[in-house]
Amino acid sequence: VVPGFVVQSGCPRGDGHGGPGYSIPDEVSQLPFDAGALGMARGDLDTGGSQWFITTTDQPHLSGDYTRFGEVTLGLHVARRI
Repeated sequence: VVPGFVVQSGCPRGDGHGGPGYSIPDEVSQLPFDAGALGMARGDLDTGGSQWFITTTDQPHLSGDYTRFGEVTLGLHVARRI
């Protein structure tokens, strides 16, 4: 959790450094990373795997660098409380 930025999950080790043993290519788009955007976490280009994040506030600097593949449509207040 990074307050005012994102909540992140999907690490099988639970320390933020684990992955599934494979990586997937980025599918970068210009979709906005506004509050509630669901994106693929990565360490470098094409290193995504199991970790993902939800933005808790607007983060326009992520657009064009990260894969956005969904959005919170109900309950964003819950993610913001984590």
